[in-house]
Amino acid sequence: MRGCLCLLACLLLGAAEGGGVIGESGRGPSPLVYAPELLVSKKRWMTDGYKNNDGVQLRRICIPGTHNSATHGIQGVPENLAQCQELSLYEQLARGHRYLDLRVKKDGSDFWIHHGDVLSVKVKEAFDDIDKFAEENPKEILIVHIQNVGDMSEDEHKDLTDDHVVPTFGAYMAPRSYGVGATFKKFWDNSKSLILIWGGANYASLSANYWHQGSTMNSHWSNTNSGGTVISDQLAEAQLNRNGRFLVTQFIITPQVGDIIFPPYWGSIEDMTDDKLDHLTFTYELDRVSIASGQRANIVMVDFGEYNDQYGVEACVDVNGISDHFSQLQVVNSGRCMDVSSSGTADGTKVILWTCNGGSNQQWRYDHASGLVHSKLNESQCLSSQGSTDLHTLLVIWTCTEHATAFDFHTNSLRLRSDATLAVDAASTEDGARIYLYTSHGGDNQRWMRKF
Repeated sequence: MRGCLCLLACLLLGAAEGGGVIGESGRGPSPLVYAPELLVSKKRWMTDGYKNNDGVQLRRICIPGTHNSATHGIQGVPENLAQCQELSLYEQLARGHRYLDLRVKKDGSDFWIHHGDVLSVKVKEAFDDIDKFAEENPKEILIVHIQNVGDMSEDEHKDLTDDHVVPTFGAYMAPRSYGVGATFKKFWDNSKSLILIWGGANYASLSANYWHQGSTMNSHWSNTNSGGTVISDQLAEAQLNRNGRFLVTQFIITPQVGDIIFPPYWGSIEDMTDDKLDHLTFTYELDRVSIASGQRANIVMVDFGEYNDQYGVEACVDVNGISDHFSQLQVVNSGRCMDVSSSGTADGTKVILWTCNGGSNQQWRYDHASGLVHSKLNESQCLSSQGSTDLHTLLVIWTCTEHATAFDFHTNSLRLRSDATLAVDAASTEDGARIYLYTSHGGDNQRWMRKF
């Protein structure tokens, strides 16, 4: 039985300075990574975020999702072993998750959601939750993955389809002929808002609206209780050629029996996994390595989404670029901020270090897709090395369409996208000191915090 992952506890995540949320020290690739608070509603982040950009494909955006999504009904003794979510499906969707992982079986006269041998809630209850949210938010595209159907008979497959799936979702299920390259416009123009991915090989005989698991998505289970292994394994998977499919990144830990019956966790999977992973940091790293392979972070599946929604959803929406924020870029060694000298707007204006004051000349917007760092003084101007990759190249602002310089955040190290061995450096701690390129070494003078 797969174990479940409890995401970072709410009390450890509190609001960061100036708004936003922060990743956890000691978890994931590196500590001290911030995500902004959303400027769009979690219930409507697709509706509002893509209303003026409906040509985007779902396989090219970050989509938060949950693992063993409807196991909130598992209570009592089995809860520690089999419950992966505490919120209902409606609550998960309302908090921004758009991918649901459902395991269905027939028990007696009813179909149930289950995890292994443990039953959770009846399928009707789960489906009604999804239907309620879909009716309230008809432009939010939901991906519902029904798997582990191999234990059911062909007749049970048909009964599940005819008695539950079609009556509940039939009006707004997207036909599989849309294909994984479908855009928001395709769904919205045809009033379709649900992709149903079927885990069995008989999808075609059951419905033209069932999408085949094997040809629609890639999904790799790391099957380990090591947080470090999950991180490295899933980041490596994200860089492989997906052949145009959705990618489900399973950012989950699988505890071994000994992990949850002996100290220090004493039977609590939530307590165990609270120590393991920083999902905020991981989401940014996932998108960075995906971009390097010509792709993007796609579906990020987690356990206990009620915790993850504090930062995983924010990080996903942030990398999608639909809730743009400006932030200060504060270097760790001195606590000073990246500053446009004298608030100049001419091409070639110096970029310097200065005491943080929140002015527009210290506000920057990072575009994850392009790697450009825009100045709030004039959004058409960006941080630039003027095409140079020499050591000690002094950084300036320049018109973004000329001498454009793309950067990547490697956790909190800002490096050239074209040459990740070169990082943005502020070795001096004095006001007015120039900021320049230097060999990446991970020191505090090369660690930049996005302060929202």
